[in-house]
Amino acid sequence: MENLLQELDERYVKKDDLKKKVTDIVDDKFMTKEDCNIILGKMNAMEIELAKNTKLLMGISESSEETKHLQIVQKTELKALDEEIKSLKKKQYRRIWDAIPSFFKFFIITIVILTILFTYSIIIGEKATEFMNKNGLEVAMGSLLTSIATMYLTKKKNSKEE
Repeated sequence: MENLLQELDERYVKKDDLKKKVTDIVDDKFMTKEDCNIILGKMNAMEIELAKNTKLLMGISESSEETKHLQIVQKTELKALDEEIKSLKKKQYRRIWDAIPSFFKFFIITIVILTILFTYSIIIGEKATEFMNKNGLEVAMGSLLTSIATMYLTKKKNSKEE
């Protein structure tokens, strides 16, 4: 009986099963050792193909990560270059002015303003002196008349109140 079952296992194959795909053969109850070997060979080939595909996908993933890293590095380098270009576009005095601490900037601005005011007052003083040299008598007479008029008006006002 055992020999008979063994012979059936080796020789019995349905003609319809020979035309089916590997997946269909796996579902059948009866198949020969040759069919099993073919299926195992195809499974091994699929495993090898899967390993190759996995290796390719890992390579693609690694190159994608490297590309992302390179893009980040390039972005930072571009920002640095952009800042450098902006600083080079600034005029020389502007670069020097930006480098000075704010306390010294305040001190420099104060000195410049005082110098301008001093120069302006000298110019005005010279013009006033020149005016007084030309029209000093008229100014003195105008001041005298104004003070007399003020004295007279205040004296009159004080006498009315008493």
